[in-house]
Amino acid sequence: MNCNKIIHDNNCNTIVQEDSYDINYAFVYILQLNKTTGVTSQVFIKTSEEEQVIFDLGSDGFYTLVTIKLSKTPGEGYYFYEGKFYKSGLEVEL
Repeated sequence: MNCNKIIHDNNCNTIVQEDSYDINYAFVYILQLNKTTGVTSQVFIKTSEEEQVIFDLGSDGFYTLVTIKLSKTPGEGYYFYEGKFYKSGLEVEL
């Protein structure tokens, strides 16, 4: 799987993350804009193949895009189940 395939529009105002999809996993995308005044971020959770991951680049700057692949099956460690995040059976904040 290529998690680094990024397409942007002609004006470089939007980026679209494209990758293969696996029904057994949720993909969490975190886009961070690093500024001297702090870090702002956008989060997108892709849970189906039909969803398209699009981020609006409203500010000029240095961005970091992090992709996290989480199992949708309850178990040990971190997983995403019925719209919530869990660690070893306990609900946690992203």
